[in-house]
Amino acid sequence: MDDKKFMCGNGLVILHYPSRWRRLTYGWTIAMLKKIDSSQLRVGMAIHDLDCGWMEHPFVRAKFVLSTDDEIRKITRAGIRNVVIDCSKGIDVESAPTLEEARAKTEEELTVIASKPVKQVRTSLGEEMQRAVGIRRQAVNVVRTVMQDARLGKAVEMENVSPVVQNITESILRNNGALLSLMRIKTKDDYTFLHSVSVCTLLVAFCRSRGMDEDTIYEAGIGGLLHDTGKALVPDSILNKPGRLTDEEFAIIKKHPRDGYDILRQTPEIGQIPLDITLHHHERRDGSGYPEMQNEGEISELAQMAAIVDVYDAITSDRSYHKGMPAAEALRKIYEWSKFHFNPTLTQDPAAHHAWKRTIADGGREDCLPLLHKHIRHTRTGKMSVPREEEGILKPGRDSGAHGNNIVRIG
Repeated sequence: MDDKKFMCGNGLVILHYPSRWRRLTYGWTIAMLKKIDSSQLRVGMAIHDLDCGWMEHPFVRAKFVLSTDDEIRKITRAGIRNVVIDCSKGIDVESAPTLEEARAKTEEELTVIASKPVKQVRTSLGEEMQRAVGIRRQAVNVVRTVMQDARLGKAVEMENVSPVVQNITESILRNNGALLSLMRIKTKDDYTFLHSVSVCTLLVAFCRSRGMDEDTIYEAGIGGLLHDTGKALVPDSILNKPGRLTDEEFAIIKKHPRDGYDILRQTPEIGQIPLDITLHHHERRDGSGYPEMQNEGEISELAQMAAIVDVYDAITSDRSYHKGMPAAEALRKIYEWSKFHFNPTLTQDPAAHHAWKRTIADGGREDCLPLLHKHIRHTRTGKMSVPREEEGILKPGRDSGAHGNNIVRIG
């Protein structure tokens, strides 16, 4: 039997039936969920959700009763600004909104953003999907080569990277739905490479929505594609660990922006924008990020944009330790986190919201699935395979239609 939910007084009440939860003499337990600021935490409060999907929190469990001031300090030091408490199991905050009220307010604000007009696409989804499959494969192969070369201490070969970014940019210009929808499909073995391609694709789309010039969009695309190059130096056992990272393991993960920056600096052709994005895509406007703990005024606009799309792709992707969120839920989370971690002006960009939410949602719609299945088929191993005629490396050209992106680990 499913849980039943209703409003009672000033709290969200969820009735947990005993067949699914613990058996009590009177048949059910009652949970009253409220959303509060972490500054309101007190010993005796029952944590229901730490609301920190984009980072590792310092606790073994996500639900527990606060017993010491040290636990509260751990929450604030981790950069967690909002938490959900269960007032039926701990101390209440009378003035706090219920979880339902907080979500309703966020949805109302997002509806206003999404209602603003956006530009129409140039080609159909089906037509662009044919090109997008080849572009995706090309991009994954290039990122894989970059990572392999980085492990060997080699510089990045920009003559291989540049055509990929150009192709992605042109595809986004023709119809951003095709490539973005395709990027929803990730395999375990190729996740790290596919994440880099997704960030590049989302960032290019984001830059276009903000009316940036072609040169800036190109440089941002390079940064998006190469932003995780430093992960080449992180052991696979840590990158693919199915459980929570230890403090020591997370410290290794946190080195990858600086390592990537040092690797890319060996390439003479690399520009300042890709270097900036690589080094600062984990910085947060409240100073809780890494590696330099920069504040809002110190982080460039493009690095802040890269941080947003990096988180967005991570929380919408399926991993062995995490089920990806739906696009709408991810946008709501990004919007909520913008109070402290992200630039609110950037998270409220209506064109970016429309592109990410519509195209990634379109990739799962029944009328789009035949288009995806036509160009992608899964082998028995679960790896992607592409029709033979589309396996060749695509070259940017004039005929492209263009004129010149439980536990959620985002490390």
